[in-house]
Amino acid sequence: MQGRILIDVLDQSVNKGTGIYFLAKYLGVEPEDIVTFGDNNNDVEMTIQSSCGVAVGNAVPRLKEVAKDIADSIDNNGVGKYIRENF
Repeated sequence: MQGRILIDVLDQSVNKGTGIYFLAKYLGVEPEDIVTFGDNNNDVEMTIQSSCGVAVGNAVPRLKEVAKDIADSIDNNGVGKYIRENF
């Protein structure tokens, strides 16, 4: 398979961060009590907003810059390991 191209098309007023905020309010939990995991540029706002925003080891550099912690890569079950070791 050759390289792939991914395009996210969203209204400028919404992103995963705003989605987490509205979901938290709907569920009656505080947004800062939500742990997020991401790997790509579309996860940046969500990771910044989260009090525990985690980038996986194979994440893009920009996400790793804003993440509070870095987990192992997706290929090594980074999310599962992180949850098991920290919660």
